[in-house]
Amino acid sequence: MRPVRILIVDDHEAVRRSIRSHLSARVEWSVCGEAADGLEAVEKARKLRPDLVLMDVAMPRMDGVQATKIIRREVPEAEVVLISQNDPTAGRIQAIEIGACDFISKGDLSRDLLSIIDKIVGHRDLKTPSDRNGRVPGAPESVSTVEDPDLKRQNGGGMNGHIHNEPWCGLLDHAAPRDHIVQLYQDEQFLSRAVCRFAVSAINHGEGVILVPTAAHWNALRPRLEAEGVDVKAAQACGQLTVVDADQLLPNFMRNAMPDSPLFLGLAGETIAKARGGDRFTKVRWWGEMVNVLWERGDVAASMGLEDLFHKLAHDHEIAIFCSFLMDNFDGDVHARMLPRLGQNHSHLIPVEDYARLERAVAASLREAVGPVEAGVLEQQLLTRYTGPLDMPRSQAMLLALRDVLPVVANTVLQRSGNLYAAEARG
Repeated sequence: MRPVRILIVDDHEAVRRSIRSHLSARVEWSVCGEAADGLEAVEKARKLRPDLVLMDVAMPRMDGVQATKIIRREVPEAEVVLISQNDPTAGRIQAIEIGACDFISKGDLSRDLLSIIDKIVGHRDLKTPSDRNGRVPGAPESVSTVEDPDLKRQNGGGMNGHIHNEPWCGLLDHAAPRDHIVQLYQDEQFLSRAVCRFAVSAINHGEGVILVPTAAHWNALRPRLEAEGVDVKAAQACGQLTVVDADQLLPNFMRNAMPDSPLFLGLAGETIAKARGGDRFTKVRWWGEMVNVLWERGDVAASMGLEDLFHKLAHDHEIAIFCSFLMDNFDGDVHARMLPRLGQNHSHLIPVEDYARLERAVAASLREAVGPVEAGVLEQQLLTRYTGPLDMPRSQAMLLALRDVLPVVANTVLQRSGNLYAAEARG
């Protein structure tokens, strides 16, 4: 069964990123490319031959209406779903008029996107196996297996077959400049898998990568990187991989129990410049746990102050930053206090390892707390109105939205969700 190949078209990167996050919940779907305007969408559709195009309407150079007409004429096998802020009734009429198969309001993406794609896939024969050469029957040979080079890294880029399908993997694979991703973990194996995914993808894509672990975590990460096919010694020798001890670096910029901004930004800037190697590695990623070292010491103000500086670093130096906190996602204080604070200086949240299991746990807990009918109504109303502080799984957004509206119910649902999530893991 071949994956459903999806082209995302929107002139705002934040919207494209949000759509990618929603789509990552389905391993049988693959984002084959992205476009930022109608002209680019037409070019990508001709080249990539997607099964489905998610098309914004209002865009520069060429709008989504004109682009859809061209794509439906030149790439007839590609279905198109219009996405805009327009009134849903008017949007569906417009979709019918130009040959699109459906319409989604941007305000309803989190609620409707997956179900609409399911409906489209169910009505089409997208499961035809490729021929012996890997070519999709009916598609021109020159474009049948093409994937957008900018997104090829999403698939793991040759990690010697050790490819995991957790939804957060795609996010770490294609971490972009100015992304600031935060992971909550309690399982050391989850930490190692995520960090190695981030680092190996960078190396496979010709990017520089900076790792700032504690000595104990580096001793665990190094053999895992080597198992994924990374020659650690060679990567360090050529400058593509920079490893700095977190406990040794931290005191160099701490003053009066707080990070000193000029000292930190100066030291970090020098490290990034060295990692770029005179423009040999124009893209650089940074993962570290100095903020977690401070957090585990109980220095919350210093930890968050350092995260604010990392956020500035990501924007000033155009790098992707990934950090990991030893935090329990099902702890009430974490939800009430820390997640809103993390939303001030991060772009994405990885709250747990298994998003599907979290979805099941939250749904079951909500049904138990308010009843099955009320749960469905409440979920729809909350997610329609809720704007999260950072990009996160739908079920995680539901927990935070519930806390804003019904804090007493939220505590019950959060605790029950944690119990169900853990119980399913134990089998």
